Amino acid sequence: MKPYHDNRCYTGGSEKGKPLSNLIKIRGIVIPTDWDGRGNVVAVALSAYNEHEYLIDTDEKGSELRAFMRKEVEVSGSLRKEKNRQIITVKEIEPCTKVRSDKKIK
Repeated sequence: MKPYHDNRCYTGGSEKGKPLSNLIKIRGIVIPTDWDGRGNVVAVALSAYNEHEYLIDTDEKGSELRAFMRKEVEVSGSLRKEKNRQIITVKEIEPCTKVRSDKKIK
Protein backbone atom coordinates (compact mmCIF):
# COMPACT_ATOMS: atom_id res chain seq x y z
CA MET A 1 0.00 0.00 0.00
CA LYS A 2 1.16 3.48 -0.75
CA PRO A 3 0.77 5.87 2.21
CA TYR A 4 -0.88 9.26 2.01
CA HIS A 5 0.56 12.05 4.10
CA ASP A 6 -2.48 11.94 6.43
CA ASN A 7 -2.47 8.27 7.58
CA ARG A 8 -4.62 7.02 4.67
CA CYS A 9 -3.43 4.35 2.28
CA TYR A 10 -4.83 3.14 -1.01
CA THR A 11 -4.30 0.14 -3.20
CA GLY A 12 -3.93 0.13 -6.94
CA GLY A 13 -2.88 3.18 -8.84
CA SER A 14 -1.55 4.24 -12.17
CA GLU A 15 1.89 5.25 -13.30
CA LYS A 16 0.95 8.83 -12.42
CA GLY A 17 0.24 7.84 -8.82
CA LYS A 18 -3.55 8.23 -9.04
CA PRO A 19 -5.64 5.63 -7.23
CA LEU A 20 -7.66 3.24 -9.39
CA SER A 21 -9.77 1.96 -6.52
CA ASN A 22 -11.50 3.59 -3.57
CA LEU A 23 -9.98 1.33 -0.91
CA ILE A 24 -8.80 3.16 2.16
CA LYS A 25 -7.03 2.46 5.44
CA ILE A 26 -7.25 5.23 7.98
CA ARG A 27 -6.60 5.70 11.68
CA GLY A 28 -8.66 7.89 14.00
CA ILE A 29 -11.01 8.14 16.96
CA VAL A 30 -14.53 6.69 16.83
CA ILE A 31 -17.10 9.39 17.65
CA PRO A 32 -20.92 9.35 17.83
CA THR A 33 -22.82 11.27 15.14
CA ASP A 34 -26.50 10.36 15.66
CA TRP A 35 -28.70 9.17 18.53
CA ASP A 36 -32.17 7.64 18.83
CA GLY A 37 -34.99 9.06 21.01
CA ARG A 38 -33.61 7.28 24.08
CA GLY A 39 -30.10 8.65 23.68
CA ASN A 40 -28.53 5.49 22.26
CA VAL A 41 -25.87 5.96 19.60
CA VAL A 42 -27.15 4.82 16.18
CA ALA A 43 -24.40 6.20 13.92
CA VAL A 44 -20.66 6.81 14.27
CA ALA A 45 -17.83 8.46 12.38
CA LEU A 46 -14.06 8.25 12.39
CA SER A 47 -12.38 11.51 13.34
CA ALA A 48 -9.03 11.25 11.58
CA TYR A 49 -5.79 13.04 12.30
CA ASN A 50 -6.06 14.95 9.03
CA GLU A 51 -9.00 16.80 10.67
CA HIS A 52 -11.52 15.09 8.38
CA GLU A 53 -14.54 13.19 9.58
CA TYR A 54 -15.46 9.95 7.80
CA LEU A 55 -19.00 8.70 8.37
CA ILE A 56 -19.27 4.94 8.86
CA ASP A 57 -21.80 2.93 6.86
CA THR A 58 -24.38 1.46 9.24
CA ASP A 59 -24.08 -2.11 8.00
CA GLU A 60 -23.17 -5.00 10.34
CA LYS A 61 -19.40 -4.41 10.26
CA GLY A 62 -19.81 -0.66 10.67
CA SER A 63 -22.06 -1.17 13.67
CA GLU A 64 -19.24 -3.06 15.39
CA LEU A 65 -17.37 0.24 15.71
CA ARG A 66 -19.82 1.39 18.41
CA ALA A 67 -17.91 -0.89 20.80
CA PHE A 68 -14.82 1.31 20.22
CA MET A 69 -16.46 4.65 21.08
CA ARG A 70 -13.84 7.32 21.90
CA LYS A 71 -11.02 4.87 21.17
CA GLU A 72 -8.36 4.89 18.47
CA VAL A 73 -8.81 2.34 15.67
CA GLU A 74 -7.52 1.66 12.19
CA VAL A 75 -10.28 0.99 9.66
CA SER A 76 -9.95 -0.56 6.20
CA GLY A 77 -12.75 -0.38 3.68
CA SER A 78 -14.14 1.34 0.64
CA LEU A 79 -14.70 5.08 0.47
CA ARG A 80 -17.52 6.83 -1.34
CA LYS A 81 -18.70 10.41 -1.43
CA GLU A 82 -22.37 11.39 -1.06
CA LYS A 83 -23.62 14.96 -0.75
CA ASN A 84 -20.18 16.31 0.22
CA ARG A 85 -19.77 13.63 2.91
CA GLN A 86 -17.18 10.88 2.91
CA ILE A 87 -18.58 7.48 3.90
CA ILE A 88 -16.57 4.34 4.62
CA THR A 89 -18.00 0.84 4.21
CA VAL A 90 -15.91 -1.07 6.75
CA LYS A 91 -14.11 -4.28 5.80
CA GLU A 92 -11.70 -4.58 8.75
CA ILE A 93 -11.32 -2.98 12.17
CA GLU A 94 -8.06 -3.03 14.08
CA PRO A 95 -7.89 -1.48 17.56
CA CYS A 96 -4.77 0.59 18.15
CA THR A 97 -2.84 -0.14 21.29
CA LYS A 98 -0.95 2.48 23.18
CA VAL A 99 2.74 1.99 23.80
CA ARG A 100 3.35 1.59 27.49
CA SER A 101 6.58 2.54 29.10
CA ASP A 102 8.11 0.58 31.93
CA LYS A 103 9.96 3.67 33.09
CA LYS A 104 8.77 5.19 36.34
CA ILE A 105 8.16 8.91 36.53
CA LYS A 106 10.11 10.50 39.39
